[in-house]
Amino acid sequence: MEEYFAHLAIISSVITDDEMYERVPLEYNRKWNPKNPRLPRMPKPYEGEEFGISFSSTLANTESIELHIANLLARLEPHVEGIASLADRGCYVQFGCAVYMISAPPIYFSPDQIQQIGRMKAGLDLDLYIMREDPDPTPDSPDTPNL
Repeated sequence: MEEYFAHLAIISSVITDDEMYERVPLEYNRKWNPKNPRLPRMPKPYEGEEFGISFSSTLANTESIELHIANLLARLEPHVEGIASLADRGCYVQFGCAVYMISAPPIYFSPDQIQQIGRMKAGLDLDLYIMREDPDPTPDSPDTPNL
């Protein structure tokens, strides 16, 4: 099954998650701090990060990646200045997409979308996960690992 996700993460070792939320008062998906640590699989661009907040698209994971990108950017548009101000204060800001498909899809960002990501002073992370058509190989398959 193909799945698509888009998210924006703001992370810092100095600026607290509550301060981030004050600058970007938008319903978040995850928020973490030393008392409530982040999930292990979340992005970790540098050592020492302790605070963070993340926002995701609100669409079903079966919608196209282009729709996820547009949905999340529309949610974030009123908060571009607040996000950029956090980047100016040393926060790491990352706009990310994840695609799980059988074959690599084309991913298109319009010039306006690229400009909006730039105005937020965000890095761009694209993760493509190519999945097998047969998720359960037979024991005789050459793709079956010998453990």
